[in-house]
Amino acid sequence: MCVEIFIFLEIFANQMDRRMSQFIYYYFSYYYQYYIWRRRLLAAIALCLASYTYLLNMQKRDREAVTYGPMLDRDISRETRLNRLYNGTEAHCISELRMRKNVFHMLCQSLRSRCLLTDTLNVTVEEQVAMFMHAVGHKWSNRAIGFEFIRSGETVSRYFNEVLDACAILARELIYIRTTETHPKITSNLGRFHPYFEVQS
Repeated sequence: MCVEIFIFLEIFANQMDRRMSQFIYYYFSYYYQYYIWRRRLLAAIALCLASYTYLLNMQKRDREAVTYGPMLDRDISRETRLNRLYNGTEAHCISELRMRKNVFHMLCQSLRSRCLLTDTLNVTVEEQVAMFMHAVGHKWSNRAIGFEFIRSGETVSRYFNEVLDACAILARELIYIRTTETHPKITSNLGRFHPYFEVQS
């Protein structure tokens, strides 16, 4: 009886080992096929994307460039005046923009680098600041600036507000009170300056 049970257990163990090995073989075979299929699918997707990108680049390269119409007389006149305004003589720049040329260009570059102002298709940062300086430095009206720069009143007003907002942000870093004490020149001149700064008790 014991011998028969032992033989039965041995046969059963052999069958279990065979089934387990078959199960493991099919399991790894299935996942190996799945892994290969997934890699082929990803490679096909990557190839399609690369081909699509290449075709788009070829279309952009073969596409005709956008040709703009010739500059109008007003555009030529504006460009000439602006170039003479902030690339001309130092005295002319101080007279018109109330600052030297290097200061003007440094201001425009600072506003541009901090993304406070941006160049648009038609109006550069330099022109925006120049229109603003004519308003605050010469008290020109909106219409006078529009006539001088050959711009509409809406354009002048819009860029004036944008430059004003940008300068207000920039002023927080540049303008600050060094001291709250009265300057010695005022306190030493009791007859001329001091009465206006004297603290009332």
